[in-house]
Amino acid sequence: DSLQTQRQYLDELIEDYGIYFEKLVDFDARQRELVDRTRTLTEFIDARVLWVPSGVGIERQDWSSVGPAIQWFVAKKHWAQLKKGLTELWQRAPGLNLLVLLLALASILIAPRVRARIRACGEAVRSFANVSFVPTLAALGWTHLRFAWLPGALLYFGWQLGRSPVATQFTRCIAAGLMASAIFWLSLRWVRALLLPNGIAEAHCGLGRHVVASVRHLILWLAFVTVPAVFLIFVFEARGETPWTESVGRLAFLVAMLAITGFTYWLVRSNGPFQHAQTFGESPRGRRLWLFLRVLLVLVPLALIVTASRGFYWTALQLAFRQHLSLLLVFLLFVVFR
Repeated sequence: DSLQTQRQYLDELIEDYGIYFEKLVDFDARQRELVDRTRTLTEFIDARVLWVPSGVGIERQDWSSVGPAIQWFVAKKHWAQLKKGLTELWQRAPGLNLLVLLLALASILIAPRVRARIRACGEAVRSFANVSFVPTLAALGWTHLRFAWLPGALLYFGWQLGRSPVATQFTRCIAAGLMASAIFWLSLRWVRALLLPNGIAEAHCGLGRHVVASVRHLILWLAFVTVPAVFLIFVFEARGETPWTESVGRLAFLVAMLAITGFTYWLVRSNGPFQHAQTFGESPRGRRLWLFLRVLLVLVPLALIVTASRGFYWTALQLAFRQHLSLLLVFLLFVVFR
């Protein structure tokens, strides 16, 4: 009798566990649905609802959060976690990782030969006997072969690091920063690649040698300041701690925008690199249009600085992203129409 009673209890317990498991599966499905809907709503708000303050003005900001944010960023235990994630990343796909590293290294080693090929294409285009578009296509191919590998490797390792099964919150934040800075650095290297001596912009599109050299030098300086700033911005954005994003993240954003403002002013100032490269002509209307464009290009990053300082940091960050894409398009059109 006791065995039958025990068996009956066990059967009832197994049945209860089955019911509990079914309810947990249903709960998990509903929870995943809630997460998906929350993510969709968040993306909708981020894309369309911009003019909502993300914090207070910079004059009322509580800067005491900077210390804990820096301590979190430099903590040894967190960098040990990052080291563990990198070790797991390498062990998970050593062959593919080695291939990516070799391609990045090869891009550095073959850079002089690629530049020589691009110069040769430029000299072919300058030849009076040339009536073919093939040298320009070849130069485009060599240009795009050269610029993408280093940022691409950084983007790949950031992506792999973020999806590691042993990745902690700190590791995922670093991965987000690596990916964002790699994409931004990729766009700057693309512009510099088009501005190689005797390259696409100079030999194929007619930009002056002085303009090309000046802009290449300025972009190198701009990347030195802005790429680390973008890394910090997105590390703390991924962390999701509002006081930290509004302090350290906003400071990094302001530094980047000040650098972009100086870069833009240096390009479009009187007797600057673009003064003689502009295509509006010397007519009164053309001069007025060029003056309007110069003022607009300088005022936009300044307006974003003011916007972020007044408490609309998230709005300014989204608008800065759109501005960057717009300027890349404008530069591309400028080179093509030249």
